[in-house]
Amino acid sequence: MLRIHFLQLWYNLSDPAMEEALYDRTSFQQFIGLDGFTMIPPDETAICRFRHFLEENQLADVLFKTVNDHLDRKGLVLKSGTIVDATLLDAPISKKNEAKARDPEMSSTKKNNKWHFGAKGHIGVQANGKPIIHSVAFTTAKEADINALDYLMHGEEKALFGDSGYTKREDKEMARGLDFFYGRLRWRGGKRSIIRR
Repeated sequence: MLRIHFLQLWYNLSDPAMEEALYDRTSFQQFIGLDGFTMIPPDETAICRFRHFLEENQLADVLFKTVNDHLDRKGLVLKSGTIVDATLLDAPISKKNEAKARDPEMSSTKKNNKWHFGAKGHIGVQANGKPIIHSVAFTTAKEADINALDYLMHGEEKALFGDSGYTKREDKEMARGLDFFYGRLRWRGGKRSIIRR
């Protein structure tokens, strides 16, 4: 379950998508030691419960930091820049459970004219070299992306890249004063470009 938890973080997968990937991806099956002939991978409910167990016992951050420290010792983490982004993690909206209620740690939000119920995963990835995730934070779906920015930066960046959800006037002004590159991605005519702030 711990290996599944890390795969879910590294590949930015919701609980249902993680369950599906365990059936579809041979590399995932090999990584978790799953014998595709005799073993059945855990379902999305078990994956969700394990994540909640780690969070309730304050183990998720400890485990993530331990893995990142190991990668840093091996020289796999570069610290000159960070790319930040957030993704919605859908949760079941059904009330067909023992409590007859939805998960109280989840909330609703609207994105691209579509409503989502669940959580939001905020991710910080190194901007150069191999795309290694160095920080994560989880909030309810309605939390604004910018509110998690402080948790996604390691403090040694010389550049930050994010979409419009990470644009705040005070941060842009501070970046100019520190000669810090504050880039924002935008789409124009089907092409992505970086705007210096």
